[in-house]
Amino acid sequence: MIILQVLLAAFAFASIPIDQSPLQTNVMVRGTVVDARSGHGLPGAVVEASSGAYVQRAVTDDQGNFYFLTLWPGTYTVSAWKTGWGNYACGPHGDGPTELNAGFEYLVTVEMNNRC
Repeated sequence: MIILQVLLAAFAFASIPIDQSPLQTNVMVRGTVVDARSGHGLPGAVVEASSGAYVQRAVTDDQGNFYFLTLWPGTYTVSAWKTGWGNYACGPHGDGPTELNAGFEYLVTVEMNNRC
């Protein structure tokens, strides 16, 4: 018997300035991976932000929170996966890679569904 896992995720991003200085060169991304059915955070999920050859990974904490504090500005794709949930990749807005600008903090909610 073959079991097919389908994973759905939604990425919602909002940006806020972190520093008004024109010399600010970092991009900060923080967010939460949640179970879309219950709304509870998913601990132990791996979240990856990749832009060409540049990749950073984070693992969600006990509440499903993750942080990328020192990303370079650029066009990123975000991937998230968790054992038993499969994996999912898309841009932060859900439709492909997204440009992240220096001097901003991006807030992300990743909703994951695991359907067997």
